[in-house]
Amino acid sequence: IHNAQKKVMIIPLTETVEKGLAAYMERNFARAEEESVDYIIIQMDTPGGRVDAAQEIKRIIYKTDIPTIALVEDQAISAGAYIALACDKIAMMPGSTIGDAEMRIGNERADEKYLSAWREEFAAMAEANGRDGEIAKAFVDRDIEIPDVVAKGQLLTLTANSAYALGMNDYLVDDLNALLLELDLAEAEIINGNMTMGEQITRVITNPTV
Repeated sequence: IHNAQKKVMIIPLTETVEKGLAAYMERNFARAEEESVDYIIIQMDTPGGRVDAAQEIKRIIYKTDIPTIALVEDQAISAGAYIALACDKIAMMPGSTIGDAEMRIGNERADEKYLSAWREEFAAMAEANGRDGEIAKAFVDRDIEIPDVVAKGQLLTLTANSAYALGMNDYLVDDLNALLLELDLAEAEIINGNMTMGEQITRVITNPTV
């Protein structure tokens, strides 16, 4: 029997996480559903951004039945780590990092009311995919101490190798092609996610630093 060619959608997620990014993700996920793709790979390099936008993106990821894989090319920091943990699988490239997700209001650490909800959300997402909830909490809360992993008073950030050793990612790959090979998708049809001009403008306007 001839196997139908698999389809993979590649969605870049770069720079700051803000409202325009959530709209872009929603539209590309809807397109992935329409095209009946087999996998969505989110190519990530982000220093983080808005919590509400990250939570919106998590809802979009959770809503689809299409398997999602975060490919961390450089950084999945803060809200980026949150989005990566929402995906079914995480792949990381050499030199990439994940973690450092303390919630901040302006330049201050958020108070415990906000921090505790954010921390538990990290733990729940990690545990849903068979990862260590305590390590996920240490991304968020510098008061968590894990022997041989992180000292009290420090926020946890992991390299690709240490994340792999701790079960916080599933694949160590050199690049996107290596990930496709790993997933047996080297022959797959690639559909590239794209950003409309309107979304680009929204991203600039809603960027927290603008």
